[in-house]
Amino acid sequence: MVEADGSRVEVAASRVYLLALLGEGWITTGALELAYGENVCIAFIGDRLAWFEPKPIRGVEYLIAQFKPERGAEVAESIRRSWIAGAGEFLKKLGRRSGASSVEELRGEVRGAVASYLGATAAWIERLEGVYRRFLEAECLSALLNAGLSPHLSLSGREPVLEEFSLEFEFQMVWEPMLSAGRAGLTRVDLSEVSALRSALRYAKDRLEGLVAPHTTLRSLIWRKARALASSLLNPLMSYEAGWRS
Repeated sequence: MVEADGSRVEVAASRVYLLALLGEGWITTGALELAYGENVCIAFIGDRLAWFEPKPIRGVEYLIAQFKPERGAEVAESIRRSWIAGAGEFLKKLGRRSGASSVEELRGEVRGAVASYLGATAAWIERLEGVYRRFLEAECLSALLNAGLSPHLSLSGREPVLEEFSLEFEFQMVWEPMLSAGRAGLTRVDLSEVSALRSALRYAKDRLEGLVAPHTTLRSLIWRKARALASSLLNPLMSYEAGWRS
């Protein structure tokens, strides 16, 4: 039983793979035991993502493969190049050009472009970006765990793989939904209210469940690519291709 904003919904645990919790509330020990028994990942959306991991699903060989730095660095660089290309396309759509080359510099340009396009404050952008990013990370977390990978280890030797893998889907799950939320008038909403954040999250959820290719939702693509990532780390003959070919 899930209760939010005064309403209750009964959900079969066997049909749930992830619980992403936002705002104040409580969860019973019985619900935690049931979630663990059904291999449901429980994530808490805050300033940083926190979670309870379900039981391991795949063999330990996928975890061991993450300790191959040369393979991980190659994949991380592929994702980084894909993100930079996506940033250029996104900025072009907003009528901007970029001269930056690093992810952080480009991300700053993206923030500024979105704020200018929507007429939104920097505080509004920062708040919604953080929530959308944690929501994306929760989905990627569940996919990585299902693929047999540890979200804590790093591909590049810098950020955890959870952050590195999430980077590939950032524009689809952070910036595109933010544009939709802004066009719907949510720039005038106080995002310190949990109910307002839940309303804004609907745009990210719609994007997650929307088609990115025939018969392929963004969610199913994220899960498929997590498995492809695990396989490429395990098998040196397989390459991981970041981007949006489905």
